[in-house]
Amino acid sequence: MTANRSLNVTGKDGIVKILVLKGIHLDLARYIVLQTYKGCGVDTLKSGEYWLFSHPDFYPLNDGKETWNACAINGHLEIVKFLHENRTEGCTENAMDYAAENGHLDVVKWLHFNRTEGCTDMAMSYAAENGHLEIVKFLHENRTEGCRDNAMDCAAQIGHLEVVKWLHLNRTEGCTTWAMDWAAFYGHLEVVKWLHLNRTEGCTSWAMDWAARFGHLEVVKWLHLNRTEGCTTYAMDEAAQFGHLEVVKWLHFNRTEGCTKWAMNKAAENGHLEIVKFLHENRTEGCHRWAMNHAAENGHLEVVKWLHLNRTEGCHRWAMNFTAKNGHLEVVKFLHKNRTEGCTAHAMNFAAENGHLDVVKWLHFNRTEGCTKWAMNKAKENGHLDVVKWLHKKGKKNKKGKK
Repeated sequence: MTANRSLNVTGKDGIVKILVLKGIHLDLARYIVLQTYKGCGVDTLKSGEYWLFSHPDFYPLNDGKETWNACAINGHLEIVKFLHENRTEGCTENAMDYAAENGHLDVVKWLHFNRTEGCTDMAMSYAAENGHLEIVKFLHENRTEGCRDNAMDCAAQIGHLEVVKWLHLNRTEGCTTWAMDWAAFYGHLEVVKWLHLNRTEGCTSWAMDWAARFGHLEVVKWLHLNRTEGCTTYAMDEAAQFGHLEVVKWLHFNRTEGCTKWAMNKAAENGHLEIVKFLHENRTEGCHRWAMNHAAENGHLEVVKWLHLNRTEGCHRWAMNFTAKNGHLEVVKFLHKNRTEGCTAHAMNFAAENGHLDVVKWLHFNRTEGCTKWAMNKAKENGHLDVVKWLHKKGKKNKKGKK
């Protein structure tokens, strides 16, 4: 290794070369390689500087097999070939398994024809899950490991219909009810339809529940018309939580499972006022105090106002505490003016902790709960100097007033 070697020191490969050439910071060099999971610098190899890989201390954690695996996993075929020709450590089954997962067909083929480590049944399963049909076909035609019975499930989950079809026609592992459940979860209606027409496993009530949760109304409708599993109260509860008003309406008018109090609770918590109103006007489950508590905590003033005027559950004093914590001054003011629950010293403590000086000031001048040492300590700990100064100033004034 010569000291006057011309180096391209840009990027990760350049950094690694400098670290290795200096003979110091070898641990850092290994760390860079492992963190980027590239095994070794592909740009360095492409430039013909094979010297880097012959450095005895450079192999990540002195584990040559992991270097092989990393290169295969990331599709660096030229490096894999170089290691094959110049090193003796070899690789493990992980090399082909994860090369298949990441869609590196050229690496999979080369490992198959030139190495003996092979793969596991996860190679085809991973390839199927990620939609790499050509790799699935190659493994099927050239390897004997096969795949697991979750291969079709995973392909359906991600929406890889062509992979699902191919596995159905060419493999015997089949699938489980998870295939249709997961396809519904992610809104892959065409996959759901195909599984319904071509497979016998069916689905569970989770299919409609999950489709509703993520707002896939067309999937919900199709399952309602074509399947018998139905759904549970989870469907409307979750659709309400995530703001899918049309799904909530459809479930209300077309299904009988209904919902629980958590539908309105969660809709309020997340600021979905129109859903709160719809549930109030059309359902009888109502809500808990949690509804106003969390709506206030998250700053949804219009929801808080509406619940105050239209519902009787009210809130807890922790509503103002956590509203102050999150800096929602207008909500704090509304609760103070319109509700009787009040707050505790934690309101000012939390506001100080999170640096909400405007809230701290307002609570000081309009409420009587005050704060504890927590306020100053946490404000100081979190670097809120303006809050610390203000609390200190007010503390000194209070002491003078008591004399």
